[in-house]
Amino acid sequence: MFKKTLSITLSVLLMVLLAVVPSFAEDELYPMEDVNQYIRFETPGENPDIASDGSFTFKIRSGLTSGKFKPTNGQVTIKTKAHLEDALTGAVSYSSSKTYRVYLLTWATGQTVSSYAAHPNGNYYSKTFTGLSNSKYYKIKIAITSQGDVNSQYYFVGSGKVSGATVSY
Repeated sequence: MFKKTLSITLSVLLMVLLAVVPSFAEDELYPMEDVNQYIRFETPGENPDIASDGSFTFKIRSGLTSGKFKPTNGQVTIKTKAHLEDALTGAVSYSSSKTYRVYLLTWATGQTVSSYAAHPNGNYYSKTFTGLSNSKYYKIKIAITSQGDVNSQYYFVGSGKVSGATVSY
């Protein structure tokens, strides 16, 4: 009877240890989400998900997606500009060698419609996306694409605008 109780106790202890150990390993593989990242479509005093005029700001270290919107005439133009912000000191700088990409995605499936590359050098970059459905929702994804810059000490901080769209609250 003692052997059976000891065997059951050790089995339960082993199962608990096996369940706990991988959770520590996962924390190293998937660090906590950086809560300082955002894409905000907002106008002061309005719904913070998306501004009625399509204006937005962003701050990313990897990539994020926005709220939803619908094209009004089968196309939208997305315009962005950005700079670098040191996560430790807050110092602002500019770079033409670092890259971020702005994607237009379908809202329901997340399928990429098209995208454009931009640099955090303070200049505007834009693209007009055509052939869109006026009855479908879309969203923006902004992602850092230059190698070695994802989750680095720099944030890509910027602003932009989606023109030719009706926003949804």
